[in-house]
Amino acid sequence: MNTKMVGLVLLMMALVSPSLAQTTAACDGTIDVFINEHIEFEADPADESQYTYLWDEGAATQESATDDQDDFAVDAPGTVQSTDVKVTLSVTDAPTPSECAGDTCYTIDCHECCFSALDNYCTTDTPEWCWGDTCDATFTPDSSIYFKWFINTDTTAILEGDTSDPKGCYSPAFETEGTVVGTGCVANANDGYDLPTKDCPVVSNTVRLEVWQDTTGAEYPHNPVYTKLDDCTDTFDLNWDPEGNVAISTTWP
Repeated sequence: MNTKMVGLVLLMMALVSPSLAQTTAACDGTIDVFINEHIEFEADPADESQYTYLWDEGAATQESATDDQDDFAVDAPGTVQSTDVKVTLSVTDAPTPSECAGDTCYTIDCHECCFSALDNYCTTDTPEWCWGDTCDATFTPDSSIYFKWFINTDTTAILEGDTSDPKGCYSPAFETEGTVVGTGCVANANDGYDLPTKDCPVVSNTVRLEVWQDTTGAEYPHNPVYTKLDDCTDTFDLNWDPEGNVAISTTWP
């Protein structure tokens, strides 16, 4: 029997529709998600008066029971898996479940991705970092996904997205988003980038990226609806830029 996917709907709670299949030779499809991402499925046919539904979340985590047997909600595993993560479904005729049955599945590929910083930057450099700089797959996050960027130990994001503008990339402005280190090259906590000086020409800094999901539009949303899925950090050195600060003077004769 042919299978079809009714649609990836609302957020990345992929309202995926496996249809009945007489064999389990192939799954109905594959969805690429971040680790811990919320996904929702719907069976086809969807008629609890005519059919019974047996779901299995595999390595995913089943959410609390859904209102309808033909719906199913899971969270992707919290780590990248070495084997396929499959949600399986068996549908039987309710009056005679032992006589006729169909089985199908859907594959979840979960990913951990991060930006990639160089080891060293001048304070005048203007790099661009993006969530997918280091990722084991190329995919487009769903509109439920957005990102937050943090500098060092700051608890307030320097850049925060939302579902209309996820802010998956960030271009730092080191000099305007930081403060020079103090006496003895002591860093200034919670004050953006720690900037080098002539006396402290190299200073270490860290940037953290967080991946978030807004489940507001889901059939079975998280509580709270905003959920952090993953985070990663990269550490680099900021180097003092001597441009305009270099001079020569005579010492003899």
